[in-house]
This record gives sequence, structure tokens and C-alpha cells, in this order.
Amino acid sequence: MKLKFNICNLYFVLIVFGSLSGVFFSTAISKLFQLLVILISLYYTVDVNLKYKMPLYYKGLNILVLMFFVYGFLFMLQGNIYYHRIEVSRTSYLLNISRSLLPIYAFYAFTKQGLLTEKSMKFWFVVFLLSAIVNYYHQQTVTLAKFDELGIDVEGVTNNAGYVFLGLIPAIVVFRKKPIIQYVLLAICGYFILNAAKRGAILTFAICFVVFLVNNYKTAPSKRTKRLMVFGGLLIIGAGIWYVNYIIENNAYFNSRIIETQEGDSSGRDALFASYYEHFINETNQFIIMFGNGANGWLKFAQNYAHNDWLAIAIDQGLLGLMVYLIYWICFYVSWRRMRFRPDAYLSVGLILMIYFLIAFFSMSYLGVSRCAAMALGFYMAIGYNSQQLLDDN
Repeated sequence: MKLKFNICNLYFVLIVFGSLSGVFFSTAISKLFQLLVILISLYYTVDVNLKYKMPLYYKGLNILVLMFFVYGFLFMLQGNIYYHRIEVSRTSYLLNISRSLLPIYAFYAFTKQGLLTEKSMKFWFVVFLLSAIVNYYHQQTVTLAKFDELGIDVEGVTNNAGYVFLGLIPAIVVFRKKPIIQYVLLAICGYFILNAAKRGAILTFAICFVVFLVNNYKTAPSKRTKRLMVFGGLLIIGAGIWYVNYIIENNAYFNSRIIETQEGDSSGRDALFASYYEHFINETNQFIIMFGNGANGWLKFAQNYAHNDWLAIAIDQGLLGLMVYLIYWICFYVSWRRMRFRPDAYLSVGLILMIYFLIAFFSMSYLGVSRCAAMALGFYMAIGYNSQQLLDDN
């Protein structure tokens, strides 16, 4: 595919280069790429709101982003903040929110402008996949090297890159006319998610896989295609069961994660959840109950992120934040339901909704939207909303 020079493709290039921090580029250069991505995203956040009619989802996202930005600016006005004697950057909160949520606006604008199409999505999906694989092995190498420097002998480690592969799945919908390619890509993502040993990501992938297959079976145009869907699905399930048994027998660390799960070990999340919950319900200051402790308010009492968006927002933004976050998910759900007449958009947006709603209960959802998921969300929101407008007009 021959790429044309335009702002959309430049944006993709900056995203990919920015994600390869420490791999091919120094951290400083990667941060520069990331900053440029944020600035472009910020421009299109304003541009989308001024120029286009948007699905309800974006109205919910607007309220959520506005709240986070207000709290982020207030956080910047505070003095030095330390976490375990490490100074926390005053701009970190705003940068993390911008990096995660603002690309959803940019990809919506690019789709409306005709710069992001199914053809270009396929190309950039492959680039995102290759980038995810490179980052997976880089993170694995760096983490093991750190343990080696400390003289700690480990049999394996978890790899947060597993969540990146989870974010790739909704974009696989763009290959809907090539079911074999879809199955291959699902298998590749599943392979890395399993090896990343992140239990939440593995569970979410299993649910996504079933939803993906059931939806494809229902929308298959012929009996022959339905049989192909069933055969391919059973083949992947069989291969997955074999591979899980294989790594349980040959990977002591993965096996220990399975045993920990069976014994109810949540990697300390139960203690974290209890700490956040007790702090919230025992708060007596009415202002803090309503508006929270401010951005990164958990730093004042907790030892780690809550790994639960609802608890984190309850501490940081209080009841106001919980209401805004609930409104966001309701808007997301309503917009998704309105796309049911457009099968590809309905499946992709539904997968994104499910993935990040589930993640919100055991990890960081609003801070962890992958660029590939943002691409799929912006693209399918745009074409799904266009189709809805045409249907309403007729």
C-alpha cells in the first residue's frame, strides 16, 4: 500500500514511533513524538466539537474529559508531590489522560474527512500488531534484566503488553470479508495474551473470542461460511486448550499463576480495593465526599493504583466523578445499541465497550485505551453514526 503524506498518516507514524521508547529511539525522542501526538489530538478534540454532529458517546466523553482536565489543571497548581520518595510530575495526570482518550476524537475526524478508510485501517492494524510484538519482547527483556541486576532469580514475569494485544481485537473486524485472516489474527493476539500471564486480560480475551465467533456466525451470508466459522472456531479453541496445557506443563511461572487464581490470590487487589473503599466510606468531609481528593488523590494514603476505575474516581473525584463516569458508560452503551443495523460497527464498538468496561473493575480503563482500539472506536463511531443519520433521513 502506497501511503500519501497527510496529517492522518503523519499522526500514525508519530504514534508508532512514540510507542517504541527505548527500542529504536531514546526515551527523550519518543516523548517528543508522544507530545506531538497529544497536541494533534487536542486540536482535533476541539475541531470535532466545533464542526461535526457527533453520536451520544462523544457527549459523554466530553463531560468525562472536561472533568479530568479541570482536576488535572488543579493538580498542576499544587506543590511537589512524592510517591515513595519519587517526585510525581505535575503534568503527568493531564498527559496520561490526553494520551489515552484524546486520540478517539482525532480518529473520528480523520474518518469524517475520508483520510481513515477500511483500506488504511488494515495497513495500520498490521503496523500496530508488529509494534505490539516488538514492545512485548522489549518489555520482557527489560523486566528480566532488572531482576537479574538485583540478583533475583525468577522463572517468569507478567507483561502488561498483554493489554495492548487485547486492544487490537476490535480492529480485527475490519477484515470481516476474510474470516481466515480474522482467525489467524485472533490466534496471534491470543498467543501473546496467554504468554503475558495477565489473568484479567486472558479472561477478557476468552469472552471476546466467544462474542466474536457468535456474532460472525449469526451474520455469515451463507451456510458454507457458517460451517467455516464453526470449523475455524473449534480449531482455534482446540489449539488454545492444547497450548494452555503445554505452557502449564513447561512454564512454572504460568502454572503458579493458575494455582494462585484457584486459591483466590488476586495479586493484592483485594487489599487495595478494601483500602480504597474503607477510605471513601469513612470520609467525613462533605466537600471531599462530593468532589474527591483531587487528581492522584490516592497518593495521600495508598501504596498503589486502585486497579479499579470506580474506586479510583471515588477517591479522586468523589460522587461527582462517579456520576460523570456512569453517564459516560450509559452514553457509550446507547450509541452502541444504535449501531445494530450496521453489523461491523456494532461488533467492533461492542467489543471495545465490553473490553474496557470489564477492565475498569480490575485495572486502569480510562488511562489504558490503546491507540488501535481508539482507531477502531473513532472509525466505527463515525461510519455507524453516518449510517444512522441516513436511516433517520429515510
